[in-house]
Amino acid sequence: CTLYNCLLTTNWSDHGGGTDASTLNNCTLIGNLADNGGGACDSVLNNCLLTGNVASNYGGGTYYSTLDHCTLTGNAATNVGGGTYEGVLSNCTLTGNAAGFGGGSSSGLLYQCTFISNSASFGGGADRCRLHECMLFGNVADYGGGAFRGILYNCLLTGNSAGGGGGVHQGILYHC
Repeated sequence: CTLYNCLLTTNWSDHGGGTDASTLNNCTLIGNLADNGGGACDSVLNNCLLTGNVASNYGGGTYYSTLDHCTLTGNAATNVGGGTYEGVLSNCTLTGNAAGFGGGSSSGLLYQCTFISNSASFGGGADRCRLHECMLFGNVADYGGGAFRGILYNCLLTGNSAGGGGGVHQGILYHC
């Protein structure tokens, strides 16, 4: 289905607490719960806000989704991808998300995104992501405050902190 200007709040599902296999435009997803994809699963989101969504496994905000100009704040995943897991994001802001791996994002492809104050044990901002022209500020982790095991192109990392690799741990950086 395709949704416009909708509010999805306090829903639960195995996959996609707020929505699964949908296209959302200018929607808000708040406080949804799922095993995978607390807010959305296998969906396309444009200009959406995802806040306070929780996944017991992967993708507190989204799981296997494509996002453009979205804001993900205060989402959490018990295991991997507090903000998003396995997503493709462009021009998104990820703030205050948390997970074991990849507080902001894990295993994603991200273009011109901003990561602020996300936290994780591994990869406060991002874990195993490919980041293009992204900014990572004030993210925190045990290893890889900004990023862990990722590939970064033309990125800015500042004010991130970790026990090992405040900016990046086990990553590859090009022109950062």
